[in-house]
Amino acid sequence: MSRFFLTGFDAASLLLVGVSTLLLLAASPPLLVDDFYHLGVSRQIYVFGFVPTWDFWEFIPLGRPHLYPPLLHLVMAFIMKASGGDFFLAARVVKTLTYPLLLLLFWHSVRGLAGVKAAFYSTLILASASPLLFLSTMTMPATIVLALTPPLVASFIRKKALISFLLLSTMLWLHISMPAAAIASLLAFSLLKRDGYLKLFFKVSSLSYLTYLPWLLHVANHADWLSTLQAGGTPFIPLIVWVLAVPSIASTLKDREDAGLAHILYALSLLLYIGYTARLSVYLLIPASFFAGVALSKIKLSGRLKAALMVILSLSLLVATPAIGGSPQTMDVFQPCQPPPLELALVQSPPLLSPSSLLTLAFWPSHLRGQLTPTTVPIYVASIWVFFNAHQPVCYIGLYSSHATAVSAFTGIPTYSGMWREVMSPWTLMASWWSALNQAEVYIVEAPFTAPPQDVPCRLALDLGTVKVFVRI
Repeated sequence: MSRFFLTGFDAASLLLVGVSTLLLLAASPPLLVDDFYHLGVSRQIYVFGFVPTWDFWEFIPLGRPHLYPPLLHLVMAFIMKASGGDFFLAARVVKTLTYPLLLLLFWHSVRGLAGVKAAFYSTLILASASPLLFLSTMTMPATIVLALTPPLVASFIRKKALISFLLLSTMLWLHISMPAAAIASLLAFSLLKRDGYLKLFFKVSSLSYLTYLPWLLHVANHADWLSTLQAGGTPFIPLIVWVLAVPSIASTLKDREDAGLAHILYALSLLLYIGYTARLSVYLLIPASFFAGVALSKIKLSGRLKAALMVILSLSLLVATPAIGGSPQTMDVFQPCQPPPLELALVQSPPLLSPSSLLTLAFWPSHLRGQLTPTTVPIYVASIWVFFNAHQPVCYIGLYSSHATAVSAFTGIPTYSGMWREVMSPWTLMASWWSALNQAEVYIVEAPFTAPPQDVPCRLALDLGTVKVFVRI
């Protein structure tokens, strides 16, 4: 009955998702780092009407293979087309809906596997982690794959082949590596449980890879371009979550219950990304929140004592919880060797205390409301000026490689730099650097740099304070 009729716990869960969505709409998170890369790709698809297989707008003159699965870029290009070329709208749709979608799909999946109480507590626990919010407010297909994993696990456990196939196919077309954890966990689950699951796994995975085959062959054909670049970062460890989750995990290992076993295997599979320490610690919150929520739903105490405990824990999760790490400055959401923007001091957290996502959104700084920040406004103005007044492409000189990509995202202008260095060769970099110094016609220079190298003959064409535009003489 509870699957078809909403209970008070369901209403509370949906209210949490609804409030998060409204606060996100009000906050309108700014464009940062990965946003520019994905907007740049989407703009190219919007302009040319097809998915490019070679990235010709970054690291010119050679460029590089474009290997990122294009599903999200196609959706964003469609939004641009439907809105008359409004790429800001395309970004805002993704940045606003990813986090509520993650919470909603997680709640619905846990509800079907462990009941309405566990679903409420698990969703509340997941929503207490502001580092997950920070990842979700950037355009990251990996986070969307993370959101689709709980319903994939739930549908697979119930042996719903069609839904599992559709979800896994979608995940494959979103990200190169993130679906691997889900696939590995489903294979391990099938081998342990048997009972027809192994046949189901090969059916679902083979059909999913069949739909993904065109892009898979493209990636395989350029596999030598992929690097094993990894970035650590400070892990985020919410103490209450893990204190509740560990006993529940131990109980699952003893009872070998299907839903718990699948989440343990998924947690183990996520260790594939051990090199991305900060992101791994956030991804692990999906299975950890499941176990912590199940533990809370099974607490056996007298009525008043239990009610008091639940109120205290709920208030703690809604406001702030004890945690180690996880501030925006220590989360791995920036390019390797690229410092975080100074304006990203969102909420100054006391030591060993992490504000919840709701609190973070409620006190979202006014200077970060809207998609252009004080740092990116000059880059935007400079890009538009170059588009109408100067020869192209652009050489960007500054600390933030993402701002080079921002030039392409804002205008479609190609640049001598770029992002996502997981697809790169030293020859491309050397050719790009040589061309930037000897052939570039226009330079966008951002502080602390003040001008192009001394041997580049150029004149100052536009001075925006922190950003200057130079044109070669």
